[in-house]
Amino acid sequence: MTWTGPADAPGAEAAPDADNVQHLREANESLVLATLHAQTMALASDQAAARVREANEHLVLATVHAQMMTDLAEEAVVQSAYRSRLEAKLVETQKLETIGALAGGVAHDFNNLITAIMGYAELGRLAVPPGSDLARCFDGIDKAAAKAGELTRQLLAYSGKGVREEAEVDLGIIVKEAVQLLSVSIPSFVALRCELAERLPVLKGDRTQVFQIVMNLLTNAAEACPAGADGRITLTTRAREVGPGELGAAGWFLAPAPGFFVTLEVADNGAGMTPLVLARVLEPFFTTKPEGHGLGLAAVTGILRGHGGGLRVTSAPGRGSSFTLFLPARPAPG
Repeated sequence: MTWTGPADAPGAEAAPDADNVQHLREANESLVLATLHAQTMALASDQAAARVREANEHLVLATVHAQMMTDLAEEAVVQSAYRSRLEAKLVETQKLETIGALAGGVAHDFNNLITAIMGYAELGRLAVPPGSDLARCFDGIDKAAAKAGELTRQLLAYSGKGVREEAEVDLGIIVKEAVQLLSVSIPSFVALRCELAERLPVLKGDRTQVFQIVMNLLTNAAEACPAGADGRITLTTRAREVGPGELGAAGWFLAPAPGFFVTLEVADNGAGMTPLVLARVLEPFFTTKPEGHGLGLAAVTGILRGHGGGLRVTSAPGRGSSFTLFLPARPAPG
């Protein structure tokens, strides 16, 4: 047989089928499109993730900003309330200082007149027979003038112009003496409970005036206990530091400078005071007692002011009252 064409040559490859070529071309195009689609989807996913991250960052910033605004608003409310309390306290202090200056001037002049009255009463007593009716009249004048003199001394104490004899004073001893003196005169239904520190630092002040404020606070507490009930007065002494932060709290009627103090708290379980009464309780001549003259607590304030001390008062109707006095003291060594 004679060989006539390359198709019959040994090792010759068969011509590709047209259908296979078409299938390969279509498969290649699909692969390219799938690759492009995958790349597009990956790009879109990256863009979406970036947007999510950006949105999350904005959300975090917005949350932080909102918290900051909330904190600033709360701080503004606190500062506004604190400023209002300071302004009210300033007005009250100015009013009391004005009243104190007036009371001090009147008491000083009035005291001079009382001294003259008592002097003339003594001269009159010497000019009449002892034990006569006229002598008893002069005795009455002398006693009335002495009571008036006590009022002027309280007015002078309130104004801070009273005469002081400074010495080292042990508040614990004064409290024990006052309790011993009052224990026989307070009503039997009132119980005294003492929680006194064993050793208190000494303070520098007028012993008589410190004794006076302790007696005034104890007397007021006893009178606040309702008759026929189980009255209770608790006296607590301490030595403690008072910082600037504590002085911004409520209840201060006389705020001292920060420092170290000995304190006496006189708490009763009496009827307590309404906010209106509490706001005026230290004003001179203000009283809720039928026979009171309203100078006892005013004198306490004046004496504490003269000693550089402070006074904190809390009270509520039906929950009793608590008066805490602060007197500057020297910290114990060591």
